[in-house]
Amino acid sequence: MRFKYFTVWCISHQQVISLTIKVLGIPQISNYTSEIQSLNKLSQIYRTASNNAIDIQFELVTSQTSNSYADLVTDLFKMKDNTNDIIMLDVVWPGAFADNLLDLTEYDTLENLIDGHIPAVARNNLLGDKLVALPISAEYGFLYYRADLLKKYGYNDPPATWDELEEMSLNILEKERAAGNRNLNGYVAQFNAYEGLTCNVMEWIWSNDGGHVIESDRSVTLNNEANINMFNRIKRFFTSGITPLSARLFDEDASLNVWLEGNAIFMRNWPNAIGETIFRAKFNTTMNVGFGVSPLPGITSGRSAATIG
Repeated sequence: MRFKYFTVWCISHQQVISLTIKVLGIPQISNYTSEIQSLNKLSQIYRTASNNAIDIQFELVTSQTSNSYADLVTDLFKMKDNTNDIIMLDVVWPGAFADNLLDLTEYDTLENLIDGHIPAVARNNLLGDKLVALPISAEYGFLYYRADLLKKYGYNDPPATWDELEEMSLNILEKERAAGNRNLNGYVAQFNAYEGLTCNVMEWIWSNDGGHVIESDRSVTLNNEANINMFNRIKRFFTSGITPLSARLFDEDASLNVWLEGNAIFMRNWPNAIGETIFRAKFNTTMNVGFGVSPLPGITSGRSAATIG
């Protein structure tokens, strides 16, 4: 899951205060230079607004995976390290680190703090009456598709339903493989046993009208016909050759690599894959063929679901 939080306040006093704020994070895309440039633009906004009184310095830990970065943050808190003023966190981490984070409502009202944010996303960081973080960006699961292959085989639009995705995949794969394109896959996503799979599963359940897993009355609704049908469909993706067996070990990067090599018709991934695909297309003619991004399919058109990551 890729989601970053931090909070910065511009200081407004008659007396100019010189302040350096250090921010620790982990890169979200492999094009590290591009991300640093974007963060520096954000820093410039605060520098200008504060008449050069506030300087924000970003440090992105490039050698860390998401899990090892979480371990690093844990160790920093244990050591009571005060090098960094702000730490970027994943969407599921605020609860785990809450005891080490400031309650932002001590500095402003909750309404003012979450104003301008998607309410549900901002309130994800509300633990009781304590607001411990705010989002800097929000990402959602999307369906990536090879526009060139869809056009080649007469499809004007990406699949709006899982039935359409399955039918398109089987049709295109049959013809492409017969033409010698043996490495092409129909659908890749995050199937390894980690939080990425959890995101996919929640999207499958909701998009298939399978309930909320735990309902408002605390009843568990996972074991129902809609979900059984959806899980059987995913199993069928593997047995029919739409999804390669190796995808059982795929995380975001592994599925993205297959996509970037031009070996997938469809891919479920986060928005950062857009920049990755455009960047790769500059150097790899395989992906310089046109691609598209759309909402994930549903059991019916419009019944799309995307987890926040």
